[in-house]
Amino acid sequence: MMEIQVGALIFAGMGLLFLLIGIFLMKVFGRKRKTASMVTTARVVDVECRRDSGGSTYYYPVFEYYAGGRMQRVVSTFGSSPCRYQTGEETELYYDPEKPEKFWCERDTKMMKLLCGIFMGIGGIFLVLGIVFMVTGAF
Repeated sequence: MMEIQVGALIFAGMGLLFLLIGIFLMKVFGRKRKTASMVTTARVVDVECRRDSGGSTYYYPVFEYYAGGRMQRVVSTFGSSPCRYQTGEETELYYDPEKPEKFWCERDTKMMKLLCGIFMGIGGIFLVLGIVFMVTGAF
């Protein structure tokens, strides 16, 4: 009986953790969208390749754009595999007029929403399963 409760608590705890990560990511993304209100056209001037510890390669676009009368050159914090940007390509960016190096790209919005949704969906499922396991005693 005690083992069932521990297993159910672990399930519910993992669910809550994933749910909180999804909510946190959604808040960070929402805050970024709110503060980055100025729009500009950016050019992809380079694409950085990075490998993670598992050997997977991710591609991070390097954008150049004018903001506040100065040229900004920034590397995206959002990498992808396969590469979603080509050198020389132009795209719309929204930047923070107070901190022009802070930006978000409309093109990445769907991916961020998907990421938040995945974390929140998995979290919700695990949390509900953990509660069901606790109530029914089945595991």
